[in-house]
Amino acid sequence: MIEIVHAETGDGLEDVIRLSQKYVEWMIAEIQTHYPDLDINEFASEHTYDDIRQKFPGEHVPPDGCLLIAINEGKVCGCIGLGKLSEGICEMRTLYVLPECRGMGIGKS
Repeated sequence: MIEIVHAETGDGLEDVIRLSQKYVEWMIAEIQTHYPDLDINEFASEHTYDDIRQKFPGEHVPPDGCLLIAINEGKVCGCIGLGKLSEGICEMRTLYVLPECRGMGIGKS
């Protein structure tokens, strides 16, 4: 059973930061695969673990946002950040599910 928990502090926040770093690594690999001539060194250097750590929890805290992690059988499988765009409108940010957990419906939970 998939459990969704708030992750704005403590171990949950560390899980969000770790998964966000994995998302950045995946995104960089995808860009390099599809656009091998594109120089993304500057982008990569601006998205280090420390940069990501400084970003969270940031504006991703109640009442205008939140950080959530998905847990399946005790294993953290994915995360999402929600943030306020304007009154009554939010934006999904940092949605990432580990490859081995994809297809389990975690993004639908």
